[in-house]
Amino acid sequence: MEIGQCFIELRKPTGNQGAGFASPEAKLQALSIIAQNGNPGYIWHLIPFLKENPIQQEVCDAIVVLFRKIKNKKDFYPFLKHCPLTKADLDHYFRYFQGEQFFTLLAIASLNGSGFVRERAVEMLSVSGDPKAIQFLIYRMADWVSSVRQAALLGLTNYRKPEFLGALVENLELLDWIQEVERVDLSRFYTAMMNFITRQNRAYVLDHFTEYPDKLRIILASYMARDLGEGTREIELFMQDRHFQIRMLVLDHFGKLSPENTGRLLHDKSASVRLQALYRLKNSPEFEALIRNYLADSSAAIRNFARFSLKLTRPQYAEIYQENLRQNLQIEGSLWGLAEVKALESASLVAGFLQHEKARVRKMALLALIKLDEEKAFSLALENLDSNQPGLRNVAIEFLAGMPREEVLSKARRCFREGKRTVQLSMVKLFYKIGGWNVLADLIEGTIHPDEGVRNLSLRHLQAWKKRAVTLFSRPGPDELERIRESLKMAQKAHQENQYFRENPLTGLEFYFR
Repeated sequence: MEIGQCFIELRKPTGNQGAGFASPEAKLQALSIIAQNGNPGYIWHLIPFLKENPIQQEVCDAIVVLFRKIKNKKDFYPFLKHCPLTKADLDHYFRYFQGEQFFTLLAIASLNGSGFVRERAVEMLSVSGDPKAIQFLIYRMADWVSSVRQAALLGLTNYRKPEFLGALVENLELLDWIQEVERVDLSRFYTAMMNFITRQNRAYVLDHFTEYPDKLRIILASYMARDLGEGTREIELFMQDRHFQIRMLVLDHFGKLSPENTGRLLHDKSASVRLQALYRLKNSPEFEALIRNYLADSSAAIRNFARFSLKLTRPQYAEIYQENLRQNLQIEGSLWGLAEVKALESASLVAGFLQHEKARVRKMALLALIKLDEEKAFSLALENLDSNQPGLRNVAIEFLAGMPREEVLSKARRCFREGKRTVQLSMVKLFYKIGGWNVLADLIEGTIHPDEGVRNLSLRHLQAWKKRAVTLFSRPGPDELERIRESLKMAQKAHQENQYFRENPLTGLEFYFR
């Protein structure tokens, strides 16, 4: 039975005789189908049946199921604002429904288009004692009707009790979000709520802190960080947190930290934390000796800060980075450092790390070499064009796409014919990045490749090539034109025979080079 037919059954008088009647069993089946297959928009149609015996309980159950399907807070109002409800209806529901059924109906009413209905729903939610009511009371704190706002604010004070702490904490993200409406200043209420949670009940929050999601932990930590004492439990908890923004909060209390915790911040996995910790120590006597250890840090911002702080000459920096590489110390940062100080004489030393056992180091070495010696980088990038390491291969592609010499195109075409699938896909990417007439034939041939993934990628890049073709203010040379025409003729025949795509992607391509 389709949902439309289900509502036709529901509208029929209840009875077991006559074509114009529907049995209770038929109506229950219709409600089951609506609940299972319907969307929250059908709640509007079910509301009138909440007063129909003997199916009103089942109608409410179906509404509860549909209501649960609303996953986004911004979808509540569009789905529910037009539900046909009155204040009298809410009093009726109070008598006939209870538990989750009654709560769901109140939640729906709190989002109604009528301010009178919303206000009555808020009043009833305020005294329901259901922790889930907190969410819908917070929504109404930004209501456009002042009496509804006041009722919501007053109602939430009923939930500012220890037994509702868990629900209050879970809804802090929503409270932050509702303040963005800026219809009313909620700062006093927000401060009172945060004091209740993070000061009066701080032990509870700390006990459950690691269980909360990232955004909620950040909200709580930001507020608790305003009043931290020396050696407090909060500092240790924040220091161990997995989110760098929470670890950053400890920096505002840098003077209270033990030497051990200071060291942990200086070696934090987040570059932002390390940099801020260094800033805090820049006036200390041991800073110059300390900052030397960060000249080859993995973070460019820290390397720049270290060089700025020491104010050494360029050759001195180069010597430090070269010695690090010879000693296999801070390899990645030293490779970048040589490129940043333009130590051109270090190109051969950097090139040697293209054979390093770590793929990431090989990638960094090629990136650094590109800045130090373009010609040496060209030959090594060409050598690694079909590398089994994707990162190194992608660096080579990005670099060689800007230098589309004949040897690049020749090797790329050979890799496209003979390489592994991943390499073939990379070559299609290279052809697209090169652009121009010299790769059009390659993209055409890619659309008839035996592998579907290669065909689809070639098609996307061919379509993009067409859009860029208007910027090609030249015509293909005789050799290029001949190759394009031969590839097009061969590919047209293959498309007709195999029907790779719903429509032949090469239709009309002659327009671009005739």
